[in-house]
Amino acid sequence: MEKKNDLKIIIIIILALLAVIGIQKLVYNSSASKNRMLKTIEKSNKLCPFAFDDETILDSISLKSDHTEIIFNLKLINQIKDSIDVKDFEELMTPILVKNAKTDSNLRIYRVNKMVISYTYSDKNQELITKISVDTNNSKIQ
Repeated sequence: MEKKNDLKIIIIIILALLAVIGIQKLVYNSSASKNRMLKTIEKSNKLCPFAFDDETILDSISLKSDHTEIIFNLKLINQIKDSIDVKDFEELMTPILVKNAKTDSNLRIYRVNKMVISYTYSDKNQELITKISVDTNNSKIQ
């Protein structure tokens, strides 16, 4: 009976050690991942404004202070908010952005960290048209 209790204590100690090691690795990987994200955003912002095409410019990328959301700030350089049907625009863009969030290898780090990827669209006068958000944890629109 005493050997059984000793074995239980040894198993509990081993499990506790494994749990501590696992938590340490999780914290280390999490902070290393956040550092990579911050460096990537910083490098990307140095390239801004960046023209995707004749209509769209990436003005900047920002990260929410709690690191739960990355925001791509885009400008539609030939559009004025009043001339855009926002509902139609969102219906057109949402499936494209969801697919992109799920499959683009450049966005993998944000999927791994279960972040929300948001896209703000402004017109040529920098007036906000809309914000479309993709929850990478379940790929549903927020």
